[in-house]
Amino acid sequence: MDTKVVKSIVLDKIRANPNKKAIDIADEIKSDYGLDVAYRTVWYGTELAKTALHGDEAESYAQLLWFSESVMKSNPDSRIAIEFHRETHRFQRMFVTYGAWMKGFQSCRPILFIDATFITNKYKGQIIAASAKDANQGLYPVAYAIVDSENESNWRFFLEVLAEEFAKHPMRRVTFISDRHVGLLSAFPRVFPNNPHGFCFRHLMANLSDKFPAGSYLKDRIPYLFMCCAYSRTPEMYQFNMEILRSEGGDIVAQFLEDLPKENWCMAYFNGERFGEMTNNLAESFNNWVLPLKSLPILDINDGIRVKSMASIAARKQDAQEWLSELCSAIEKKLKENLEVGRHWRVSRSDTYVYEVHCQKYNSVVNLETRFCSCGEWQLYSFPCSHALVVIQQHGSSPYLYVNELYKVEKYRETYSFPINPLPSISKPVHDFGRDAVSEPIPKIPPNFQDGPCGAHF
Repeated sequence: MDTKVVKSIVLDKIRANPNKKAIDIADEIKSDYGLDVAYRTVWYGTELAKTALHGDEAESYAQLLWFSESVMKSNPDSRIAIEFHRETHRFQRMFVTYGAWMKGFQSCRPILFIDATFITNKYKGQIIAASAKDANQGLYPVAYAIVDSENESNWRFFLEVLAEEFAKHPMRRVTFISDRHVGLLSAFPRVFPNNPHGFCFRHLMANLSDKFPAGSYLKDRIPYLFMCCAYSRTPEMYQFNMEILRSEGGDIVAQFLEDLPKENWCMAYFNGERFGEMTNNLAESFNNWVLPLKSLPILDINDGIRVKSMASIAARKQDAQEWLSELCSAIEKKLKENLEVGRHWRVSRSDTYVYEVHCQKYNSVVNLETRFCSCGEWQLYSFPCSHALVVIQQHGSSPYLYVNELYKVEKYRETYSFPINPLPSISKPVHDFGRDAVSEPIPKIPPNFQDGPCGAHF
């Protein structure tokens, strides 16, 4: 079986799933036809099928400058920065943000979730992305870059161009949340020295768990105690929980915490607005959002992101026009849940706006004027906790008056009031940019690329 036959067999498979791997296709050929086909043959046949469906990947790089010019012409205030080698003109990296994204971000909470995900096409690479949450907790892209790897240089490139774009808008003090990649940790303080940087608690907990053997009692116990420390809402709670963690975790925990400032992962000490966001799960939502695009040529990746976002903005704008509530649906649900928790608690008044809430096991002090609760949740989440809500009801006020504006439908509508404009034609012939033309990088050979029947050791 030669590459052309493989191509004809896999065309429909690649059309249905552009991310399908050559090794999986080889297994299916073995299962369907009983044939052992060399991995090299399957890989080449798969590449031929991808080229037939999506065009030549090398030519895709040559169209990037046209794409950049077209986007910035049809979408003013957008920014596409492309860097390539001065002598060879081989592509190195690019940054993309749309004016609509930056303007819409002004009505989202000032938090960016940043991460990177792998590109699986012929030339590989990674997508570095910064995403926000809209007023209804939905994914909202803000910027991304396509780079060859997740290193300090590429992170710095991404953050520096992002900072330049922030300078063009009335930007608030933005909090960043990440998985604490080494390259990012080095680049971040150089570009955003005054911005809070929160570490994803879930990844930290997983890293701590890995330090204990499987089946060990401490493998689950220590991460749980670490979670108690991370979610401590007051310094007193943190100190209490930390003493237990250090006592039971011993030297392993002491070493783990040595280079881990509590200001980056503990609620009580975080120096910025985090709105209760303790994980980088939204970044993974972006990764899933672009998953169908990651094996496509670079031009199709970029245009796919543009089209997906353009359609999402239009759809959410249309949906929001029919909403009659003051709060977005996800936030309204959270408000009702918090109300239900405290409906049996007693409330005593101390002053005009100061109350004491008598719970089953403890009391909390609530000050409506300063939007304070001694449990710490109202301040940390910028959303009234159960103690605050039961006091608001007792006070005779509407809970909606005490919900942050960034959770309301009005802000959601503002976010999606900026459309991404369509491009005239993505199939426009390649421009002759002469000496400035961008060429493809050197492709990365897949690890299994060698002769021999599939199923053997590659």
